Amino acid sequence: MLMRDQIKAAVEAVLFVRAGRVGMDELVEILDIPLLELKEILLEMILEYNNNIRSGLQIVELNGGYLLCTRPAYSDILARMEKPQKKRLSAAALDTL
Repeated sequence: MLMRDQIKAAVEAVLFVRAGRVGMDELVEILDIPLLELKEILLEMILEYNNNIRSGLQIVELNGGYLLCTRPAYSDILARMEKPQKKRLSAAALDTL
């Protein structure tokens, strides 16, 4: 049986890998723990993430499931990643054209 910190780490890993909403039923099945225990752990994790100013991540509840996502405060920084970078062709590539 997993210890509480191990369950938290497992929840975090599942939410990270999924990169989308994970339902409570699925988490219960994956982690093989009672629903009530999972709810308590998720609430603890949400509070821990919210109180951790060194983390750019948060766990949010969405339509009966949970999602690991970035904090809105960092949206401007993350938007810079999405801008296409101008790439210059090398001399060899230009010769090929």
